[in-house]
Amino acid sequence: MILRDHGSDARQGDFVEFSVDGEQTHKGIVMMLRSVGEKLHYVVQDELTRDRHEIPMQRIACVLERHEEH
Repeated sequence: MILRDHGSDARQGDFVEFSVDGEQTHKGIVMMLRSVGEKLHYVVQDELTRDRHEIPMQRIACVLERHEEH
């Protein structure tokens, strides 16, 4: 599934740069996408701490590396 909203087209498995608080950026992997009402949220696992964060789509700064399905 490809999502296009707020300039983000990150997909499950992609390595992304994201923000939890709107300021400091982190790097991590998109674990899944969740529908919250009419909005979509990403569940992202932080690369360093392994903590999972559920964030709105606009908090994805960019896709650093695509997960290629084989």
